[in-house]
Amino acid sequence: MTESPELYINEEVVRRNIEKMSRKALHYGMQLRPHFKTHQCAEVASWFGDHHISRCAVSSLKMAWYFARHGWKDILIAFPLIPAQAEEYNRLAQQVSLTLFLSDPNSLRFFSMIRQPVKVMVEIDTGHHRTGIGVWEEEKIWQVVQHLQQNQFIEFGGFAVHAGETYHCSGESAVGEALARNLQHIKKLKARYPGACVSYGDTPSLSLGADFEGIDEARPGNFVFYDLMQLNLGACDPEEIALHLLCPVVASYPQRKQVVIHGGAVHLSKEYLSINGGEPVYGHVVAANHAYAENMPAGIKETMEVIALSQEHGIIRATHGQAQQILPGQSLPVIPVHSCLAASQFNYYREMKTRRIIPKMSL
Repeated sequence: MTESPELYINEEVVRRNIEKMSRKALHYGMQLRPHFKTHQCAEVASWFGDHHISRCAVSSLKMAWYFARHGWKDILIAFPLIPAQAEEYNRLAQQVSLTLFLSDPNSLRFFSMIRQPVKVMVEIDTGHHRTGIGVWEEEKIWQVVQHLQQNQFIEFGGFAVHAGETYHCSGESAVGEALARNLQHIKKLKARYPGACVSYGDTPSLSLGADFEGIDEARPGNFVFYDLMQLNLGACDPEEIALHLLCPVVASYPQRKQVVIHGGAVHLSKEYLSINGGEPVYGHVVAANHAYAENMPAGIKETMEVIALSQEHGIIRATHGQAQQILPGQSLPVIPVHSCLAASQFNYYREMKTRRIIPKMSL
């Protein structure tokens, strides 16, 4: 019986996902720099060692220090520079090969606070419109590169692209079209800056693509676990999803065809999918024959959906018969929409088969 939501990973599946992405990067001549923001776990990171991966990306200075303490010596902080943390960047750069992002020309003046050798990648916006200099702003990019090259402590490290728009695509073909557009942008960058490294990161493109011309470094993160969003995009198969939550049932209401779990927004996040124009879906409860089904009633033969969340509550849509079988005291396995956000809420994983605890970076 589960007292509160617990996060489970399947080590065998994670290792297969790592092997598959490592082989793909090698096949297409890309260096793999996995983004560790997804798992935030030293033990999971160590599984990359089987494939001779020695570089990583992270999303915060705190995360960079965590992986530096666990032996990672080539770290890219894939987040805009924060001026108030300048001295911490300097300290970290004394211990590892550190790469930073420049995402806004207005931040150039803050790089004068860096007094240790670092690489700096210029983040390019190719259409996601989160951060980065617009790929169409050619003169601005040129000025930024020239300015960086005048700093004695900075080595221009090339360009970084995050194609986050693929997460909002309607399926495989749309992801392919987004990748093709971005490759055209990258081709123009390469023509103007021959020899410059291009680091590219998004799991849908790197999972589905079969042409990566111009990309030197692959920077995916979510592929270690995958999730409902990636499945809906066609970026993974069901058996490649390596993470789920086990959530206690706290109430069941057959008359309104709903089941309530302890598993709300603080566990699953507010990320949702609207499948076929229907109501929001915040997670899938797997059927009894699924590999992740734990103590599920044998009669539950179809997937159920989490359709509403509050802070601690999750509301599951069920049939009258399902709600009669699922009672308080039982637990239900839920695959989240976004594994990165779900994983970030927990301090440890349980390995699905051995049930051993795998500690994560502390929150």
